[in-house]
Amino acid sequence: PSSAINLRHTLKNNWYLKTALGLSKYGYDFGVPEGQEAFFWNSESTQLIGRGELVHYGDGSGLFKLGGTATLHTINPGHIGGLGEETIYNELKMPDAHAREYGAYVSYEDEVLDRLKYELGFRLSIFQNVGNATVVSYGEDYKPLGERTYEAGQIYNPYWSPEPRLKMRYKLNDLSAFK
Repeated sequence: PSSAINLRHTLKNNWYLKTALGLSKYGYDFGVPEGQEAFFWNSESTQLIGRGELVHYGDGSGLFKLGGTATLHTINPGHIGGLGEETIYNELKMPDAHAREYGAYVSYEDEVLDRLKYELGFRLSIFQNVGNATVVSYGEDYKPLGERTYEAGQIYNPYWSPEPRLKMRYKLNDLSAFK
């Protein structure tokens, strides 16, 4: 299930502010219900997402956007265990994993001719794993080499990516276009 709250506010001189807050949760369960190998496996992923965008509609056809998004991820990879008295499996609860994801962007789009439209933009994406976690390093032979523990709230494995954008469309007719 997921839910969201969206708010659009008109500022002045063709400026608008759009904000949103959302929550998304996905989970699954599977297993074998009977017998010596009976087991269950429950897992879920939760995302809390916040977005903001400032939009300006030009006097002509131009459209300017400046915005950002932030997502907090919590992943429960699994709660696993045996079912019934004759099961051969022990119970295991894997630790939750946490991450943060951010994005900021700016873009401008305009229609140069009746048939030609373009959009220029730039986006910066950032992803960070967040402790409390213990990460095991493995060698090429898949044997453990060592482990590193990260305290609650400590950022590790940060990744960022600049993403320039250029989009063009030439409209041939009402049904066809080159993009």
